[in-house]
Amino acid sequence: MQCDLAIINARIITGDCSPAFDGMVGVSKGRICYVGTVQPYSCDTVIDAQGKILSPGFIDIHGHSDFTILLYPDAESKVAQGVTTEFIGNCGLSAAPLYGDAWKRWHSRWEKKKLTVDWHDPEEYFRRLEQRKSNINIAPLLGHGNLRAAIKSYNGQSLSNDEKREFALLTENSVNCGFWGISLGLAYPPGIFSDESELAILFKLAHEKNIPITVHMRNEGDTVEESVDEMLELAQQYGTQLQISHLKAYGSKNWGKIKRIIEKIDFCREQKKLDVCFDRYPYTAFNTDLDFILPQEIFDGGHAHALSKLREPSFRAMLAKQLAVQYTLDDASNIVISSIRSDKQGLVGKRLTDIFSPDDPNFWHSVVALIDEVEFEAEATFVLMHEYNLPIIFAHPCAIVASDSSVRPYNDSGNPHPRTYGTFPRFLEMVLRHNLMPVEEAVYKITGLPAKKFGLEDRGIIKEHYYADLVLWNPHTIADMSSYENSKIKPQGIYAVWVNGHMVYKEGNVFKELSGKLLLKHQRGAD
Repeated sequence: MQCDLAIINARIITGDCSPAFDGMVGVSKGRICYVGTVQPYSCDTVIDAQGKILSPGFIDIHGHSDFTILLYPDAESKVAQGVTTEFIGNCGLSAAPLYGDAWKRWHSRWEKKKLTVDWHDPEEYFRRLEQRKSNINIAPLLGHGNLRAAIKSYNGQSLSNDEKREFALLTENSVNCGFWGISLGLAYPPGIFSDESELAILFKLAHEKNIPITVHMRNEGDTVEESVDEMLELAQQYGTQLQISHLKAYGSKNWGKIKRIIEKIDFCREQKKLDVCFDRYPYTAFNTDLDFILPQEIFDGGHAHALSKLREPSFRAMLAKQLAVQYTLDDASNIVISSIRSDKQGLVGKRLTDIFSPDDPNFWHSVVALIDEVEFEAEATFVLMHEYNLPIIFAHPCAIVASDSSVRPYNDSGNPHPRTYGTFPRFLEMVLRHNLMPVEEAVYKITGLPAKKFGLEDRGIIKEHYYADLVLWNPHTIADMSSYENSKIKPQGIYAVWVNGHMVYKEGNVFKELSGKLLLKHQRGAD
């Protein structure tokens, strides 16, 4: 019998926590046709793994490549890490549906980056993805922020009864287009304005459709425990699957809360029988818009309205006083500009305390003035978490590893968070160097477990008839080479990557095979 590809002499980790074994994998027509210890087929191409680990391609369940995958379809920053599938549309923001003010905002923002946002409906966006093609599989989540903005724009009032009916109809129609789950971004506008009755519509529908809710919670700092409680109570009330995004407790006074949060999750899993998981990246910093430091309620009425308020001297002075109470100058020294409007590129990589003198009594006033000057077009890396929480988080049986990043080029004009380029090698490096867990369990957390969580069939495991999404990597050299100062460096140890049977990466070189598929919930295998 003939096959297209044979990978021989591999140390095979199947992705389902089974013990590793020495053997070979055969691939035919994009699927795995043989897994075993002998070579029963004649093959067009034979690759000698020389003892390297062959595992399923890594599944990034928390990605943000909704728009950037259209600009960079080779997805080099993902495949160089071994990622073969990304779930997009996280934190309440998806690329569709886009209507009204939300469409205007994102059309304007991406037009500056040479991407024309010429779609509104999910079907239009999906067609765009299929026409463009990419090197990785794309599985979309439906952003709550898109839904709310379509009904209420960026206004902060609660939805009226009529608006709730319209909101529920739009949500159901959108879910039926093939989204794998509904994502919440409750720390950002417009998600921040949602009340329990609005969220109940989403949790109830997600239960009926047997899809999970993923959530960037309202707060991940001082009131993180209360934010966890809010989500667990809603999930319990409606029997909804829950995925807590990038579990963290930032700020030194909150670092000790992680253990209590995990105890809450365990109680709900064991006593309430809730399906609750969480994900996290292996770094002690998060990255988001610099205006995250401002009270997000200022966006009630939209970004233009927020900008006008920011330019009121009395309001700006009030914000500066609030920031001086909420953040210390030590905090400010750990906030680093990662991306900013083109006329301020010289600030990329600088800490707030590099840009403004910490001795200046108007320090926070100057920070607010900068946010105003660039009209919210600035992102920052916030180094506000502690290393000792990472093993606690990753050791949990329902912990999944995810990057919380988008596809970015290696010549990006900014300095993206290093998770953009090194998440998965860094996690494996941590596991192997510090013996955090068996390597089979570590691989499960980035392959079989995320596939199971979202019901992704025929992927995430090395098994006959499954899709040939594979990564060949060296456990002795696997390493993240990125840093906060210089993130745009490829990791080491990823030898080769296949997506649907096509090699898209080998020894530092990306191949524009564009063999990835758009995976929709109602299409088994997305053939």
